[in-house]
Amino acid sequence: MIRNLTGNVVNKGLALSAAFLGMLIFGICMISLGSVMPFIGEELQMDQVDKGSLAAILPVGILIGSLVFGPVVDRYSYRILLFVSALTAATGILVIGFSLELIGLQLAFFLIGLGGGSLNGATSALVSDLSTEGSSRKGANLSLLGVFFGIGALGIPAIMGLMPDSVSYRNVLYWIGSGIILAAIFFLFIRYPSAKQSRFQGLATWRVLLKKRLLVVIALVLFIQSGMESLINNWSTTYFIARSGLETQAALFSLTLFVLVFTLTRIMLKFLLPRISQVFIMAGALILTLIGGIIFHFSTGIAGAYLAVLFLGIGLASGFPVLLGIVGDAYSEWSGTAFSIVFTIAIIGNSLINYLVGWVTKASGLAALPLVLISCIAAFGILLVPVLKNIKSTHQ
Repeated sequence: MIRNLTGNVVNKGLALSAAFLGMLIFGICMISLGSVMPFIGEELQMDQVDKGSLAAILPVGILIGSLVFGPVVDRYSYRILLFVSALTAATGILVIGFSLELIGLQLAFFLIGLGGGSLNGATSALVSDLSTEGSSRKGANLSLLGVFFGIGALGIPAIMGLMPDSVSYRNVLYWIGSGIILAAIFFLFIRYPSAKQSRFQGLATWRVLLKKRLLVVIALVLFIQSGMESLINNWSTTYFIARSGLETQAALFSLTLFVLVFTLTRIMLKFLLPRISQVFIMAGALILTLIGGIIFHFSTGIAGAYLAVLFLGIGLASGFPVLLGIVGDAYSEWSGTAFSIVFTIAIIGNSLINYLVGWVTKASGLAALPLVLISCIAAFGILLVPVLKNIKSTHQ
């Protein structure tokens, strides 16, 4: 139990369970497009332009959700925002189930992105607020939060793949949407930490926080981190098929292996972060990521490909939980808005680095992909140095 600023007792376990459930829903949201595209593409006879419009509108919704959640939770706490965000995502999923037109699907994926992006940021800020023992403990709990994203992201493709032919994908979407509505109702009955601000400040807080050097540097580190994760998720299978000689199924398994290792490392971090220096963990993560990038560059077969994603999965898993823990600890009075800034910049990095990869590979071929990855790792390491110095000086 913890006591919030108004004197009400907050059941920490229930509040954490709400955060974990919200992150699981975000995992569902992020994988929703890839899960249903084969079904709706065939049923509605969509061309590549139509599919591309859906792929483009989902991150727009996520970006807007990331922009707005922070000032809202700082002023009004979490109950209404979690409820509305989950309801928005559920509405989008149900609209997919009912829609027979492209415009309806575009609206659906915008709503899924909007609700999911808001849930992603708000649940991270909530876990940070509930973890009162310093940045290491915040990072440990944020690592566990990330595991629930993996459960949501891996669970929906599994359900879609295992459902019998007699069951329509639309029925599955109805069940998922209905389940998220029940989760939204659950969010209403939880006591959360009190609002941190007595009035809504919006952009005023953004202007103050954007002058904080540590916050801006961490946001730029996660700009690179998010782009690297997306690079592996979106481009590695294509590279392994074209350059490393893998069969399609083996290349797809490499991506599953990456997600699995990434998730298992997050579980380990839950126990390691309170016991091991954050400087040591982040320095080790950087080294492992660099080794993974080098193996990625020279991989010529299945063993090299799998070894590359193994190192990359372990190395990349630490970035968000450790650095968000530092943000939550350093800017606890504005944790929602601080997280909003960080997530917004990270999502922009995700999109821009993907665009850069597309442009570079079009001009120079897929052989350039590892060089982009290694360049990102180098930039990540350079930006990480002042953050590690700050951590070290704080704990001396």
